Amino acid sequence: MTMTYHEEELYIGDICIGPKRGGIGRLTLERIKTFARKWDMETVKLEPASNTEPFYEKLGFRQSPNNERHHEWHPKNGGRRRI
Repeated sequence: MTMTYHEEELYIGDICIGPKRGGIGRLTLERIKTFARKWDMETVKLEPASNTEPFYEKLGFRQSPNNERHHEWHPKNGGRRRI
């Protein structure tokens, strides 16, 4: 897994966890979300494989309005994009 950040945006790349691993994927994302809140990030973005989109959506990530391949989560606004 890689994570990069710039100012108030965190990008998660290359998460490779197989299915049915006892919740390690969910736990990893929850820890990243905790990190994002602690460091006052505005947006957390990732680019999921199409078959993993439902997993990320269960964790609060939504398709980015600016890039259909990206999903994002907004810690400062309860996970939702500000309008």
